[in-house]
Formats: sequence, structure tokens, C-alpha cells
Amino acid sequence: MIRFVPPSQEEASDIAVRDGQAAIAFRSYHAGKTVIQAIADGLEPAVIEIITLGTPMWEEGVTVPVAGRPYHRYEGEVCERVSDTNKMLLATYRPTWVSSSLEGTNKAYVNDGDVTTFWKPVVTDREKWWKLALEASYCISKIQVELPEADVVYQYKIEVSVDDLIWKEVISDRVSSKDIKVRTFQGDFGCDIAFVRISFISEEAGLTEVRIGGK
Repeated sequence: MIRFVPPSQEEASDIAVRDGQAAIAFRSYHAGKTVIQAIADGLEPAVIEIITLGTPMWEEGVTVPVAGRPYHRYEGEVCERVSDTNKMLLATYRPTWVSSSLEGTNKAYVNDGDVTTFWKPVVTDREKWWKLALEASYCISKIQVELPEADVVYQYKIEVSVDDLIWKEVISDRVSSKDIKVRTFQGDFGCDIAFVRISFISEEAGLTEVRIGGK
């Protein structure tokens, strides 16, 4: 539950009601029906239903529900930078797109922090790409790619974009025969970057995790 209150000294007032209005952002990590209800003393409840398409599907009794995460005011020191390059957290839980998904794999597994899950395209996919939206603009200086298998040759290119229209290739691993599962690239990959795309040239394609650092 998210609680809204008028401006005050209460912790919940960080998410404030002003001029009778308040707002939240909603994101679903599973396909299915989501019911959002707004309640207030003295008013009839308001309910909306949102249908999310795609995969993975929510399965009652199978899918693990997200634990409650009540809001708590942050009282630590203010950081000067949004992210530390060495932590490579810019990609975590951001929206993603793919050319296709092999059954049992999912695009969201690539930036969920879980190295036991992965994404692969279907066998007949001739494009084989995974794309990430950073939801803001950053100067990218470190990209780490973790691949599903260490004994398979993966060949790919990594591109960046400021607008999801014009792309610039910044990393090429097109002729590599390395059997290294985790590959880390450092350099000046551009500023004002809002999108990152990894496209596979080899027949083998897949990603376990992608981590991005910058500021």
C-alpha cells in the first residue's frame, strides 16, 4: 500500500497530496490483470484494472509474489552521482525489448541480477537482439556482458543511442573465439545515452546478465 498525505513532518508526506492530487508510477513484471484501488476517508473507492500483455504470465500459486516494500524516508548522505561506474547498476530492472524469446527464457532475466536465469532468442530468429532503455541519459563508461555458456562462441556488437533512432556501434566482438563467460568493456562510450542494444552475429545467441556503469 502507498499512502499519500498533505505536506507535513510525517514520513509519508514525502509522497504528497497537493491541490487534491497525487500520482504514482506503475510497472508490471508479469503479464496478467492488475487491480489498483484508491481509497480515502469519506469517499467511495476508485478501482482500475490494467491488463499487461507478453511474458512471463502470472500464475496463481506458482509465481512468487513481491514482498511488501513500504516507503521509508531516506536520511543518509546525498550522493553527488546517480551511479558509481564500478557498481554497474544503470541497467538493473530497466525496461527491455527483444527480437524474440525462446520458451522458458525472458528478456527481463538479463538485467534482474539473477545469474541463474537468462534470455535466448528462438532458433529461427535471424535478428537476435536485446535492447535496454536506461529511462534517463547517462555517460556510459563500462559495459559487462555475462553469457549463458562458457564453452560457446558468441559474436555480437553493442550499440548505444540517445533517441532509439540513430545508433552508434561502440563495441565489436564479431570475430572473437574467446570462451569467456563474463566480458567487461571499458571506455568512453558516449554521453546522453538513453538506449543500449546488443545484436548477435553468431548463430549462438543469449544473455545471462548485462551490467552498465557510468554517471
